[in-house]
Amino acid sequence: MILTRNPVHEGFDDCGCCEGLTAATPLKINNQPGLKAVAYRVGTHADFKKSLLANLSTSLSAGLRRLTCRDDDDFTIALLDAWAVVADILTFYQERLANEAFLATAREKLSVFELARLVGYRPKPGVAARTLLAFTLEESPGLAPGTIPSTPVQTMPTETIIDLGTQVRSVPGPEEQSQTYETVEKLTARARWNALRPRLWEPQVLDDATREIFLDGTSTLLKPGDGLLLFPGGSSAPLFRQVAEVIPYPEEQYSKVVVEAAPEEVQSARGAQRADTPAPAAKAAGAASGSKGLGQASGIGKAEAAVDAAERLEGGGAGIQPTPPRVLALRLRAAVFGHNAPL
Repeated sequence: MILTRNPVHEGFDDCGCCEGLTAATPLKINNQPGLKAVAYRVGTHADFKKSLLANLSTSLSAGLRRLTCRDDDDFTIALLDAWAVVADILTFYQERLANEAFLATAREKLSVFELARLVGYRPKPGVAARTLLAFTLEESPGLAPGTIPSTPVQTMPTETIIDLGTQVRSVPGPEEQSQTYETVEKLTARARWNALRPRLWEPQVLDDATREIFLDGTSTLLKPGDGLLLFPGGSSAPLFRQVAEVIPYPEEQYSKVVVEAAPEEVQSARGAQRADTPAPAAKAAGAASGSKGLGQASGIGKAEAAVDAAERLEGGGAGIQPTPPRVLALRLRAAVFGHNAPL
């Protein structure tokens, strides 16, 4: 099949030099209220290139009229295409800036903050969720929870460090998602702290000023006039007191024993003996230490002393626990020898 040129098109050239005679930019901008995004671009890459080619064809410059090539591989057309790309990028970011200028179309947090500053509002920073965490450490096998072993266990450390930023995930409920929490500081954890029980009884101090003694149970079989031998514990000498009153507390299951004060001559003699007797020297490591020396003579508080003693026991330090205070009841009464002999 042989194709021939239409005589009507004689005198026309198909080089494309007459294309793009109409400028496509700038585009008309018209935005209706309530839009989620604002249209603010005056043109795209194709629009800018079309406008440049149109201006190239309608130019009054004699030099540009001689440029009749419109191929993309031509240097001049490629330069115009590059500037069309630059204009496309600039209008894209210009449209994004225009959207950030309105509260309904802004997408950046900083833009919302800056818009709020125009009316004097200062948003408060977000607060992360907070909770309390309780860590449970593995204890020595074969021991009850909270029990301090009598000898150090080499395979089980007595202390561990929970590092900063340790993550803990919550157990989600139905139709919930698991939340992740992190520790905000380093924690020192010990297995004997797994169960912290409150102290229900205050340790008793038996000394010359003791007037009340609390005993476990209500069946003490004590009555006024009975003798009591008080052992303060440690190396302190025992004290003798007589029962003045016994008050039972059945609901709490303990008894309060009121004792008579020591005679004045006994107190003065004991005070003079303490003043004349020099303080005993510190015992060597491994010897029993009294509770009085641990809590007072060492110059540290009772609570710190108790923690220090427990640490030394866990760490393998050779030390015997102080002798606890105890009370002996002298219920038997006997007359002196020869009380019934005739005078």
